[in-house]
Amino acid sequence: MKSIARHDDMRRHNRRLVLDALRRGAPLSRTDICLRTGLSPATVSAFSAALIGEGVLVEDAPSAQSSIRRGRPQTGLALNPSAASVLTLVLTVNAMRAAVFDYAGNRLADAAVDFAGPAKTEAELVDAVVSAGRKAIHSAGLRGPLRSVTAAVQGIADAGSRTILWSPFTPARNVRLADALETVFDAPAMLFHDCAMIVKALRRRDPARHGADFVAVLQSEGIGMGLHLKGAVFSGARSSAGEFGHTVIAPGGARCRCGRRGCVEAYASNYAIWRRASGGDPDIVPERHFGRVEMAAIAESARAGDDGARAAFAEAGRALGLGLGNLFALTDPLDVSIVGPGGDAFDLTEAALREAIGETFAGAAGAAVAITCYPDEQELAEDGCRITALGRLDDEVFATGESPARAAE
Repeated sequence: MKSIARHDDMRRHNRRLVLDALRRGAPLSRTDICLRTGLSPATVSAFSAALIGEGVLVEDAPSAQSSIRRGRPQTGLALNPSAASVLTLVLTVNAMRAAVFDYAGNRLADAAVDFAGPAKTEAELVDAVVSAGRKAIHSAGLRGPLRSVTAAVQGIADAGSRTILWSPFTPARNVRLADALETVFDAPAMLFHDCAMIVKALRRRDPARHGADFVAVLQSEGIGMGLHLKGAVFSGARSSAGEFGHTVIAPGGARCRCGRRGCVEAYASNYAIWRRASGGDPDIVPERHFGRVEMAAIAESARAGDDGARAAFAEAGRALGLGLGNLFALTDPLDVSIVGPGGDAFDLTEAALREAIGETFAGAAGAAVAITCYPDEQELAEDGCRITALGRLDDEVFATGESPARAAE
């Protein structure tokens, strides 16, 4: 029994290597797959034939890599777009976006719902998410059976990726969103912290820049964080964790949307910057949300010399720097990515941010920390959901030898 288990594990591992090579770049010839995976030509030929027979792979045009070699170009292999479809959902305090992708990773359709306005009850939240998902699926015309629903959520999810424990867009707690999605869409569903999905996307997009330990800070209507440590996205034992925005840097300070005082978010978020720039009361949290256009106008005022606006961005930078400095005391300095609208105004926050890191963490000056900005947080979160959903199909379904037709039963 043990030898059979080892054989099955090796078979699954080798199939996963082939799928992962094609996931990262296709079409590829069999020779190219051998070079990328280290598998023998006989092994690659056997597994590719099996995967083609199962409908997971298709023979495509000559591979670009092989076509530059002498002799007849080798036929390329590619992931079969019709093997499966996945639905991604990105929920923020301002909006929700649903998108459908085929098994090859091609976007088929998307749909957006405005989340601005009063916080949603649990029923309203589920209805809005389901409505957007159905709209995207209807527009897509699925190429293959829907095999996964993956959601990125601003707020805290449980460690089992099933439940929203807390989020700024609903007063409800313990919302079992994954269960509701599985019931409606008849496909496995999981939900994750949006910043964890952002980290996944950054790592896949630029592995040279994000190949080791790094941190992504979402600076938007709220403040979030995703950590990549020791080769994996960090999560807590009981929840998704990563609530950097609600770490306290100024006890008794400005009011945060979470209800506490002195959080990083109370100084560095969109609403905090607006509140400080407009001379608002730090004890009052604005009920409305502030979008990219409004934040860009405040930034332009700061660049034009408005003292209140400049002070607001400096205060935001200092709050982020204090929080990062405290983090670095635990992890050592990490490369930093600023994601969201905060990236558009990094020129206004950078000096105070780096100074505060230097003040907080004695092991390194803030100037030595590498920082990159990525303004579009929704695109990154969606990309992370797509990568996660398709990777799970590769690992847990098709690497095991389950054909698309059998998987859909």
